Amino acid sequence: MHRSRHRLRHRHRHRHKHKHKHRHQTNVCYRRGSISPLAPKLEAPTITAIDSPDGDFILLQCRISSDTEPEVNWTHLEDRIKNDSRHKTYVKKEGDAWLANLEIKDIVRKDAGKYSVRAKNAAGENFATVFSYIE
Repeated sequence: MHRSRHRLRHRHRHRHKHKHKHRHQTNVCYRRGSISPLAPKLEAPTITAIDSPDGDFILLQCRISSDTEPEVNWTHLEDRIKNDSRHKTYVKKEGDAWLANLEIKDIVRKDAGKYSVRAKNAAGENFATVFSYIE
């Protein structure tokens, strides 16, 4: 695994009410080509299990500092995630920042792995990754 002085690690365990145990490790990586101070800055993504009357899901969120609304894309194992019956991506303004969201319904073992969020504006782009493990 590549180590960078800009990498932040956060580990936590989460017990889900289903049979599977979910364990998550979060890494933030900044693209070296984006040295502009106006490029989006990403905080460590978080993963939260949500119990809802409409069905349980996992919410991945990443807070992004950017003067303008960034273009945001999520990937899972390097494949771009598009909105469908199980996945929902959206960005919303929160205070002086933007919140990138990915909701995943009906979690299965194949949902484990590396998720990346990439934020881009006219000044540059950065990305952050989170690793989700299902035991």
